[in-house]
Amino acid sequence: MFSSTAAIAFGLLTTLATLAVQPAAAQTAGTTFTVQSAADGEDIAATYYPPKSDAGASVGDPNAPVVILIHGENDNRLVWEKKNTNLGAPAAELLSGAGFAVVAVDMRGYGESEAAGGRRVNPQAMIGDLEAIKQFLMDKHQAKELNINKLGIVAAGELAPIAANFAEYDWKKPDYDDALSPAERTPRGRDVQAVVLLSPAAAVGRMRTNTALRFLTDERVGVGVLIINGKDDPRDRGTAADLGKLIRSEEDPQDNRYLREYPTAFHATDLIGQRDLPTEREMFGFLSKYLKDLDKPWADRRSKLER
Repeated sequence: MFSSTAAIAFGLLTTLATLAVQPAAAQTAGTTFTVQSAADGEDIAATYYPPKSDAGASVGDPNAPVVILIHGENDNRLVWEKKNTNLGAPAAELLSGAGFAVVAVDMRGYGESEAAGGRRVNPQAMIGDLEAIKQFLMDKHQAKELNINKLGIVAAGELAPIAANFAEYDWKKPDYDDALSPAERTPRGRDVQAVVLLSPAAAVGRMRTNTALRFLTDERVGVGVLIINGKDDPRDRGTAADLGKLIRSEEDPQDNRYLREYPTAFHATDLIGQRDLPTEREMFGFLSKYLKDLDKPWADRRSKLER
């Protein structure tokens, strides 16, 4: 039930045609920026790729879905910006060319965010790093350049638990106290609608992947989850299969939760760019259906007391 090498059929042929054509018309590099972590003010480096029009121009689109790309434990954001996928261009360019707003981030201790932290993973501080990235995107949202209500996260390996736990953190943010009725209050969070995890670790520090996914896939939350893994990956040790059973079962056949285990030993972002693997098709088809096609219109996210 869970293992398949067939691409997820979400009207995928149309999506892939768009992804394959757009980068040729639009090779504009993203814009590098730095934010200060909400945890401790440490500098976090990232690159922003705006959504592009059919003609390849960078555009502001209040309906554009958003994807945060997080590397694995031995990578940095260049894996999303420079490494070609098996569809041709790197993932960040493909998504931008298909109308997504994209941020590729160097988590603390990696790439251009390595200066102060070294290579030690600090899970709690990394939640603050992603909160700062989200605030950057929220500013773009308020400028009507994208729609933060349609936010997705792609993460790999040891940093996958960070992504899942950030999504849980985002959903648990209290609303602004700006209306008498709770139903009329402006949300601070609940924006992450889709999560893609490549070879996710079971935990990092005390931060566990299964705990976050159990919350995210509760019927009252309903975040879409796609897990991709190499079935012969010696570092997996059954983690992906266990998470697959958690997110989807015969008794709970939700259609936005998937486990894809490929017959390979490749791990995390090494699953990208492999000619015989449908990794990119699975990822982009999933993001297209559960973000781009999502019916969540742009809305002002300031407190009503500040408008």
